[in-house]
Amino acid sequence: MNRLFVGMDVHKEKVVMIGLPERGDTPILRETFRGGNISGVVRRLQALTSSWAVESCYEAGPSGYGLARASTEAGISCQVVAPSLMPRRPGNLVKTDSRDAKELALALRAQMLQFVRIPSREEEEIRGLVRCREDIARQLRNFKQTVSHWLLCRCHRPPAKVKRWTPLF
Repeated sequence: MNRLFVGMDVHKEKVVMIGLPERGDTPILRETFRGGNISGVVRRLQALTSSWAVESCYEAGPSGYGLARASTEAGISCQVVAPSLMPRRPGNLVKTDSRDAKELALALRAQMLQFVRIPSREEEEIRGLVRCREDIARQLRNFKQTVSHWLLCRCHRPPAKVKRWTPLF
C-alpha cells in the first residue's frame, strides 16, 4: 500500500490539509475544513486509509492537541511538530496556509521533523492553568509598576518602614 503524507495547517478558523504521495510534488489531497470541525478532518483521514497508508502532522499551536488525540484514537498516525523545530528555507517570507501545509507534508516525507510528546488531557489542562496564572501575575506586576510610577511622578511616596502593595494592619 502506498503511503500518503498529510501536512495540516491548523488554525482557529480553518484547517488546511495537503497530501503528498511518496514520489512527486503534485498534491493528491487539498482540502479545507472549518476550524472546530475535528471530527470532519478525522473522518476524511479515515476515508483515505482505505487506499493509502496515511501519516499526518501539524504544528503545535493554540488549538492544542485534540486533533492529534482524535486521529490517534481513530488509528491514524498523527504527530505534532514544535514550530521552533520546523525547518525553514531562507528567504521564504510569504506564508499562506496551503504553503505551510505543503511544507509540513514535504518535511514529513523527507523525515526532517522532530515531534513533541502529546500530553494527556489532564496535563494539557494543568499546563493551560499554569500559563493563565503566569499571565495574570505578569499583568499584575505591570499594573503595580504603572501605578507606582504615576504616584512617584506626583511626589507620593510610601511611608517609612512600609512595603509597597502590602496592606496596613
